[in-house]
Amino acid sequence: MASPHGRLHALGRRARERPLLLIVGLACAAAVLVEVGAFTGLFGLVNLLEGSHGAAGPDLNPYHERILQITSNITYYGSTSGYFPALSGVSLCGRACPALPRVWTPTQGSLPPEVGIFFWFNLTNTATTDVNLSVPALTTSGPVPTLFYLETYCCYTKAAPQYDELIDSTIVFTAGHEFGFEGYAFTTIPLPAVAAGGYTLYVNYTSN
Repeated sequence: MASPHGRLHALGRRARERPLLLIVGLACAAAVLVEVGAFTGLFGLVNLLEGSHGAAGPDLNPYHERILQITSNITYYGSTSGYFPALSGVSLCGRACPALPRVWTPTQGSLPPEVGIFFWFNLTNTATTDVNLSVPALTTSGPVPTLFYLETYCCYTKAAPQYDELIDSTIVFTAGHEFGFEGYAFTTIPLPAVAAGGYTLYVNYTSN
């Protein structure tokens, strides 16, 4: 039969061993979590981030060309003109240019990688009547005028602060109203090198 002193000594030794066993156990659990996380993409966090910003893809801008400027112009057909002053030879990207366009690779489906740039602008129809505004046509400086494709979304207002409608046909612009627009100029073709160090995009509208 063990003496009381012997039992107390054994209990004290086990008590001293418990923190060590606890540390070893936590280390093993951490190692298992790290290994599982590595195989599952940090439990889906990597996939979530890539889904938001696009996965790494081919280099569509190997020469690091910038978008130097996005310039708008408008041609009026009708008895009045000048009612869209924000489109008459004005920069649509403002201080955001020059900027490196962003390469984005879709994580789902069969869509090809893209390189492009977003920009935002507000338009007010200063005419006293409703007018038509065309879908904008985009041309690009450099050797390939049709290098970039443009998608334009509307219509941001204080009451409805979102861009949820792709403009794919002529729109009727209400007299005196202001709307916000979002443009996305992009291409799926690698950007050629240009002597100017970048590209200027020309956004052309018509109205009547």
